[in-house]
Amino acid sequence: MIPKVVFFDLDDTLLDHTGTSQKALQHVFGEQLAENRTSLEVLERMNSDLYDTLMVDVLAKKYDIHHARAERFRRMFEACGDSCTLERGHAAFGLYRSRFDAERTLIPGALEVLQALGQVTEVGIITNQPHKFDRDVELLQNLPRHWFVSGEVGLRKPDPALFKLAVHTVGCTPSEAVMVGDLWDKDVEGARNAGLRPVWINRFQLEAPDADIPQLSSYEPVELALRIILKA
Repeated sequence: MIPKVVFFDLDDTLLDHTGTSQKALQHVFGEQLAENRTSLEVLERMNSDLYDTLMVDVLAKKYDIHHARAERFRRMFEACGDSCTLERGHAAFGLYRSRFDAERTLIPGALEVLQALGQVTEVGIITNQPHKFDRDVELLQNLPRHWFVSGEVGLRKPDPALFKLAVHTVGCTPSEAVMVGDLWDKDVEGARNAGLRPVWINRFQLEAPDADIPQLSSYEPVELALRIILKA
């Protein structure tokens, strides 16, 4: 039975995040990297961890999103041994985001899968981003009709409430929905705990914590990806 809706995560599920973020971080922290005051691996981990930590504060209304972004980069510069004001952190985020948007690309086959799914079912996005970015919408060619963005609804994956809100809004039950995502704890476990059928997009060939969960290493060939997603 074809699901009534297929939801996707965004970063490293439909759109490349890892490679894009690396290029943007190199652009901002080129001096610190050249002087061996940090490494790209450390910067990536800090960027991800601080994003998660500060987004909790944003949803709790402790910071607004602009302050959180500036604070994230301020802390990253200070971890490299640089004194940094919020103003410098804000400017650094602007440089990061500009390069990030310029480098942002679709994962091969993702657009074709979205196009094919849109012919047979509803397609949506469930993401922990702070808001819907215009560049992401442009790259996805407005194909997903339903967007559930953490910064706009006040909920974050893996909270089952976010998934339940999404299926209720679309007008179906959790058992009639599929969630495709790359993060096991947030996408797979979050969806499963809410009653959705998860599909793990495992582009980096990680070991599966549960072999019973269907997985994709790629969206190509498209026909195979569709069979796995639709359980056809």
